Amino acid sequence: MGLRVFSEQLRSLQNVVLILSGFVLTSGCGSATVQDRVLHENSTDPVEIASNMLEGYVQGQPVGSEVEGYQEMITSVSTVDAKKGGELKTFLDSIEQTGRVDRKEAKRLFEMFRSGP
Repeated sequence: MGLRVFSEQLRSLQNVVLILSGFVLTSGCGSATVQDRVLHENSTDPVEIASNMLEGYVQGQPVGSEVEGYQEMITSVSTVDAKKGGELKTFLDSIEQTGRVDRKEAKRLFEMFRSGP
């Protein structure tokens, strides 16, 4: 009788493990939400390139290796539109100094860059 009880307990334990394994496999390891990412076609327009970068900052993208290209981006945008280039320089200089992105300012610039000339 003791062996039968042990066998039933083992079977119950196997069922619990099986159910938990199924739950873990179906729920996954990551976040339950999926964040959409906007993919842009490659552009040669410096204002559009800067706008795409600003959009990432608005959405909370952390500062990354793009910092290395800030000066080139500022120069390219300034060639097309001096006012936007000056605004972008002020914004990117503050990021270089603080290592942080002011998302409100990023949004303001993003809207300015997307509005056209």
